[in-house]
Amino acid sequence: MKLKFIIAFILIIESFTAVAEMDIQEGNWEITTQMKMQGMPVKIEIPPVIINQCFTKENMTPDKMLNNKHCEMLAMDIGVKTVSWKMKCKQVGMKMEGHGNLAYNKTSFDGTFKMLMSGSKQGDMNINTKLNGHYVGPCKK
Repeated sequence: MKLKFIIAFILIIESFTAVAEMDIQEGNWEITTQMKMQGMPVKIEIPPVIINQCFTKENMTPDKMLNNKHCEMLAMDIGVKTVSWKMKCKQVGMKMEGHGNLAYNKTSFDGTFKMLMSGSKQGDMNINTKLNGHYVGPCKK
């Protein structure tokens, strides 16, 4: 259950991170995340998660990408070639707080997202995620 929540949360972040009013190519993007969890009693190897996401000007706004009643965006700073953010989430008795940053150009991005998850039976966990994405072509209709 906890792993499913974490993966769902990361997929939300992936969608958010390709983000708003930046000079990003509209179209189909391949996004890869690699998570490392610290604080688990048993080491869990989580393989990279790869998704394809269609980005258009209409869905590149934070309010549309972070459409999750359990999460709240605390801060976001969009620069010429970078974006950073802070957020928190509450769900299933757990709290997560994190921050991330991306460096981007029109057709690719690389970044990190770090969060602390508390409230689980196993205690606090640090989750460090590497993100990267690249434009792969027009969106499929």
